[in-house]
Amino acid sequence: MTGNCTTIAQPRWLWRQLLLACCVSIFLLAPLAGRPTPSVLAETRPYNTAQLVATTPGIPIEGIATDGTILVWLDPRGALYTRTLADGRETRLFDNDTQRSQLTLAAKTIVWLERGATGTTVRGVALTGGEPFTIATGPGERTSLTSSGSTLVWRESRGNGWQVVGYDLSSQRPLTFSAAPAARGVIALTEEAVIWEEFRQNHWVLVSHDRHANQETIISSDNADIIAPAADRGVLAYVRRVAGHTAGTLILRDRQSGKEQTITEGNLVLRPSIAGDLLVWEDWRDGTPGIYAFDRASGKSFPLARAEDSRNPVIGGTVVAWVGRGQFSTRITAVRLVKTLPSDPQDPPTVSDPDLRYFPETKHSTVGAFRQFWTANGGLAVFGYPLTEAFEETDPNGVKRQVQYFERAKLEANPQDPKQVALARLGAEMTNGRNFPMVPPFDSTDQRAYFAQTGHSLSGWFLTYWRDHGGVNVFGFPISEEVTENGRLVQYFERARFEVVPDSSDPSSGVALGQIGREALVKLGWLAPEATTQP
Repeated sequence: MTGNCTTIAQPRWLWRQLLLACCVSIFLLAPLAGRPTPSVLAETRPYNTAQLVATTPGIPIEGIATDGTILVWLDPRGALYTRTLADGRETRLFDNDTQRSQLTLAAKTIVWLERGATGTTVRGVALTGGEPFTIATGPGERTSLTSSGSTLVWRESRGNGWQVVGYDLSSQRPLTFSAAPAARGVIALTEEAVIWEEFRQNHWVLVSHDRHANQETIISSDNADIIAPAADRGVLAYVRRVAGHTAGTLILRDRQSGKEQTITEGNLVLRPSIAGDLLVWEDWRDGTPGIYAFDRASGKSFPLARAEDSRNPVIGGTVVAWVGRGQFSTRITAVRLVKTLPSDPQDPPTVSDPDLRYFPETKHSTVGAFRQFWTANGGLAVFGYPLTEAFEETDPNGVKRQVQYFERAKLEANPQDPKQVALARLGAEMTNGRNFPMVPPFDSTDQRAYFAQTGHSLSGWFLTYWRDHGGVNVFGFPISEEVTENGRLVQYFERARFEVVPDSSDPSSGVALGQIGREALVKLGWLAPEATTQP
């Protein structure tokens, strides 16, 4: 009986739970009824990535470096590899078993640390070839090798601590930057300063040594360690981390004003590296190491590698390289970051937006006031597909406004009221410098119209099309008479070019706008010339 009672009571209990869950769901979701789905669009990245190298040596990598033109790396046996990024030519140096590590490139020289029986030696070899040479040697440890221009810097063990020393490859003279030995760590170097980690008063600070004034500045935090410095062009990047925590905050600091900017926080950040406007680092926000970047010009962060165990990013110019570790192999990847253009293809939005229309034919979309104008004035048949996203443009008078290019037009928003959209004066812009003879004034008729504003006339199919599709409010006044270009009868307007469709006998379909939007983008260098072929 007990078994039977249990069997019967269990479904009733389940039904009560299901009924309660349904009621709670209705209660929670009811306030959301009727609310529009939020628009979530794919974020435009400040750079596109052009892959330069994706090679799998099959063995662990001991170090990589790049200056933007060449990539170098070491394997555990001490072999040194170079790969020219322009042509992919690869060379292997040194077949002897020697423990080499910590690569850097300075003044067309590959420099590394080489461990011997009594200590670590700094060695180098010219990129052009020749025999390797010794830069610094002697008993003791040397580590944290870095470079800028022709200057090399590293830390060298002295007694119970470390000193920051270096070498100038141009003058061939040794350099000393720190005073008495102390607990010191990672080093960053620019033309103006040497910056290193130093343990003071129970936490890590950064010491910035001015190379010209021979003065030191301390960068610290009362309750956190300041570590992992990277520097270039008046900016300093570092990680602020509370002692005992693995997660930290990546900071970008203006070295002159001291103003700080938080780049990312709340996750493990390692090995930041900076060159110009680009900051890259190893980021563990997804539980495994990935490579992220930040563009100072746009203020945007974006991922470079999240699909594999990616570590040890290095940067040279606009080239970023890193090591990906698989279960049985190691992969080296190098990409060039190229500034994105509004004409670059875009992925479709991740969530549909009723105000947005995406065109897979050109991989661009139109939205908001631009889409409304485009739809209301003929849409695809008149203006063609979008060739860019909407973006901000500054005109010769310094006025900024939102614009968007289509195959046959350029739309622009009113700077004072972005909801007001009109065709830009692209016809006038594309014919700047051309001389179109004006015609003598005459009285306009239904078949032929004269426009004193520009001294030109309009007749036939072009006049009919102009009147039927918005006239002067859309296309502006004619700025030429009918002319023949590339075997086709055309006429220019302030904001468009009309063309007679070949082999057409119907006035209603015998006129189309010329592809001056596409031609303007070719002129800007945003599209390839071969893309101007008419359909």
